[in-house]
Amino acid sequence: MPYREQSISIKKIYLDPENPRHDPIEHETEIIKHLIEHEQVKKLAQHIAEVGEISPLEKIAVIPHPTLTGSFIAVEGNRRTCALKLLAEPEKADSPSNQKYFQNLASRIQSKIDKVSAVVFDSVKEAHPWISLRHEGAQGGIGTKSWTTPQQARFNQKSPSPQRNPNIQAALLVNYAKENNLLPSEALDKASLTTITRYLGNPIFRNTIGLKSKDSLTIDVSTDEFNRVITKFLTDATTSDSEVSSRTKASDRETYAQKLRESDSAPTVRGLELKILSPKPEHAPQTPESTPESKENVPASGAPATLPPKARNNPNPDHRRKVIPTGFAINIKNKTLKRMYDELRIINADDLPFAATYLFRSVIEHSVTLYLNQIGRQAGNELHRKIGAAAIALESDGVNTKLLKNLRTMANNTDSPISPESIGHTIHGGHTPTRTELIRHWDSLEAPLLEILKRLK
Repeated sequence: MPYREQSISIKKIYLDPENPRHDPIEHETEIIKHLIEHEQVKKLAQHIAEVGEISPLEKIAVIPHPTLTGSFIAVEGNRRTCALKLLAEPEKADSPSNQKYFQNLASRIQSKIDKVSAVVFDSVKEAHPWISLRHEGAQGGIGTKSWTTPQQARFNQKSPSPQRNPNIQAALLVNYAKENNLLPSEALDKASLTTITRYLGNPIFRNTIGLKSKDSLTIDVSTDEFNRVITKFLTDATTSDSEVSSRTKASDRETYAQKLRESDSAPTVRGLELKILSPKPEHAPQTPESTPESKENVPASGAPATLPPKARNNPNPDHRRKVIPTGFAINIKNKTLKRMYDELRIINADDLPFAATYLFRSVIEHSVTLYLNQIGRQAGNELHRKIGAAAIALESDGVNTKLLKNLRTMANNTDSPISPESIGHTIHGGHTPTRTELIRHWDSLEAPLLEILKRLK
């Protein structure tokens, strides 16, 4: 038999000086340095430390060392071997900072990984055909055939794992575009999910195209307008030399979003009733941007469906003409805050959406600042820090934790539409807010805001 499985001490396995991942390197210390710098070994080691093992679906392949009896050379799985060696002996890392990094990772592992189950071949010649099948593509069907983007989307939709693929929303978007024939399948299959994820991870970009969730394709714009903007975006994302690339910064993505708005590619009518254009993964965490759906409301893949409204005293914001509901009453003693509150109470958000947004933010900021000053708590000048400090103080004062959930979201989740960053972006002309959006913002913060206002003297 040309190979066998054997449990081998990781200290007995040496890195391959002729690994195809790099030009021949004579010394193992230099191989380690190269793999750390160019082959994402630190990230791999972090994952191994978190889960406590390497993937059971992948074996390290070795051959006997030509000069050291009882030792081996890794001919397949050098990244994993390097990561395991550095977790076992962090001092082998190429710099003091990297040594400290691997020491910290090693301290997290409950059971040290001293040995691995490896496949032992007699020679490189015996291992070569199997390594070829692993790394040289489909080869007409006999090699490893990677999943297409739609196949990845289907896998992630039904995966029960809490460690979901960070590219799942990008995969859903590409799958939706393919099913609706927005672009040729050949182009979409080549789309970089990582690049698309970077854009979808930006709240300004997400808001520009009408997405209201970080996990599903939940939109508050018309399907036609959404299709128009994502066709433009995915065309740019699959075109070489486009400004949509993996090498962009957050500011570049926001500039691109601005160009979509200026070119009339972006949706112009927002705040419509939420629709979900693709089933939301069952394990995806709920966020304030998304509305939970019951099983009977989950549509077939690609079919639009209306989300059920969240239960509240006034379930449909479209039925209310003002941001602050008529039933909300509070005696405000501070003259400046009362003036802001009274103006927000009577302003027509349909006619003056930016003014209403500015007043909404001002009421929140002034209320929180007055409350913190009253109790003698310092939190700096940034609004999200003030809001976080107010939430902590309210909980200490006996307010139910559940009541403070949205206040904490506002403080800690910059992607949330109620975060100071998102509201600030709107105020500075990032997009035109709607009355419905503002009503939803108010309703989500009404309970904790009332607790603050009741405490002001």
